[in-house]
This record gives sequence, C-alpha cells and structure tokens, in this order.
Amino acid sequence: MHAAYPDRIAWATSFNLTNWSSPDWEAETTALIADGFAGGAVAVKVWKEIGMSLKEPDGSFVMIDNPRFGPIFDYIQNQDKTLVAHIGEPKSCWLPLDSIKVESDRDYYSNHPAEHCYQKPEIPGYQRHLQAMDRVLGEHPDLRVVWCHLASLESDTAQLAARFERYPNLAVDLAARINHLQIQGRNKIRDFIIKYQDRILYGTDIELHSSSRDGYEDELRAARDIYISDLIYFSTEWEMEAPGAGETFRGLALPVAVLEKIFFKNTEKWYPGI
Repeated sequence: MHAAYPDRIAWATSFNLTNWSSPDWEAETTALIADGFAGGAVAVKVWKEIGMSLKEPDGSFVMIDNPRFGPIFDYIQNQDKTLVAHIGEPKSCWLPLDSIKVESDRDYYSNHPAEHCYQKPEIPGYQRHLQAMDRVLGEHPDLRVVWCHLASLESDTAQLAARFERYPNLAVDLAARINHLQIQGRNKIRDFIIKYQDRILYGTDIELHSSSRDGYEDELRAARDIYISDLIYFSTEWEMEAPGAGETFRGLALPVAVLEKIFFKNTEKWYPGI
C-alpha cells in the first residue's frame, strides 16, 4: 500500500519476539528492521506484550528496559527513525471496576476480564511500566520516541508534563485517550496542550476489519464521525457529549496554530520522511 500510495500512506515496521530466547535474536531483529526501513518504514513500533506477556525462560516478565533491547534502540536512533511505544495500559486497567472513572474503560474491563490487570497481580504493575519506559528514555536521550496513548498518563497530565521537561526526545499521541481528557478540568487540559503543543500528536486507534464493501463503508463513516467529534472538541467551545466520557463537557477552542501542529505538523516533525 505504501508503494502504491507513497504520498498518502506511511507505516511503521516491527520485529519478532517469538524467537526472544534465541542467541541470534539481535542480529535477526536488526536485519528485519533494516528491511522495513528499506521498504520505506518511518518508525519501529513495540507493543504491550513487552512487559505484559513476553517472558524469560525462568518465567520472569521481559520489560522494555531489558538490556537486550539497547542495541536495537541504538540502531533505530542511528538510522534517524522513531520508536513508537505502546507499553503498559491505562491506569484504569489496574483499578477495581468501581474506581474507574471513564465509562468506556469500565465497560471494556467488565466485558473483557481477561484484560483487566487488577485481576492479574502477577503482571508487572502500572508504575513498573512507567519506570521501564523512563529508563529507556533516560538511557537513549537521542532516540526519538512517540509514546502511544498519552504515555498511559491520561489521568495525570502533571506527571506527563514532568516527563516532557525531563526527556526532550519524547512526544505522545492521543489515540484512544481523548475521552480521558474530556472528563478533566477544561482549563487545565487546554493550558497543558498549549504549553506542550510541539509534543502532542493526534491519533484515533481506529481499526478497519470488514471484508465486505458495505461493512467497510460503515466503518469509514464511523471513523469519520469520531474524527469530526474530536475536531469539534479541540477547535470549538461547544458543549458536547461523547461515548465513554459519561458526562457533558466543553470544547477546548485551541488556537489554529496549535491545531495545525497536533493534527499534522507534529507528525511530520516526529516521523521524518512521512
């Protein structure tokens, strides 16, 4: 798809973890990433199985600050590419259901108890994932990192602000976390976004699954509705309701220059070559 539409589709490569215990893992991983870059990938993405399901032979969980990842991160940096990190989950994943404020999260973990870490104390905790990513950022200060989903700090912008101050190589995206902002104080969120307008990228986490044309068009309409709702929230002062927020709220009415950065200029900045 990228080869067919290079001006419209950008992509991130990744790497294999099923061969984690192999002594050749580092060489095979570097070769696979290099092949992705040769095919036009602008980034490398890592997912939450690191820290939540991937284990060493002794049964301990592999965290993102594992030293074996160090040379891989160095290679990504030396190629002037970006690491995209979905590490950990929202804080609500580790909370009892009756303590989860965001309606959509509460519904999700009610319906997917296997994904609810509150019921899985063996999985490394919320703070451990944050600490692991902090260590990566600190040990690789020249590695450009986009930490997905507001860095799992969607409920604590003060902690996120502290990381922005500490790690100039860090940006975040908003994917699947905008409703967490909508239930917080409007002025606090508006001030935060304006202050860190160069470090925040719009994202949706939308997936398209349908194999039929009619189903696909329905999914596209639903995606368009989400995009318009998000744009209204960021660009106007309208009073709104959104699925999963659980209450009404008012839009942020961000300046046009800030909107341009969040919706596309920051993407160009943090993903060179896009």
